[in-house]
Amino acid sequence: VAPDISQTGKILRESWTDLPGHQLVDLTGSAKFAQNPDVTEMLTSFESPVDWADNYGQQIRGYIHPSVTGLYQFWIASDDEGKLYLSTDSDPANKVEIASVPGFTGFRVFDKYPEQQSVMIQLKAGEP
Repeated sequence: VAPDISQTGKILRESWTDLPGHQLVDLTGSAKFAQNPDVTEMLTSFESPVDWADNYGQQIRGYIHPSVTGLYQFWIASDDEGKLYLSTDSDPANKVEIASVPGFTGFRVFDKYPEQQSVMIQLKAGEP
């Protein structure tokens, strides 16, 4: 049973090891992806460990609970292809891609590709 990630401070990291390839389809297209992840852990931020492994794929999921209503911008950096999604409401099924990385970036390098940065997105205080 997956942990409840709807509460503030709950961010789930799931990783699948021993996967070939460098693209997201190599992860999502793998039969292993349909199974339980090899690693499951709770994080305190939307940031995964650095130099953790080779030949793996992962996803990090959680809810954003903004304390202030306003416009927000998001960035993504990843070691090979990565995509950043945000739901249009509190239902994860309504996620839309807001930023992506087509190839490798270094740790916290958010300006290598123009698509790493989202447009400004309106969020409401207290709404996940």
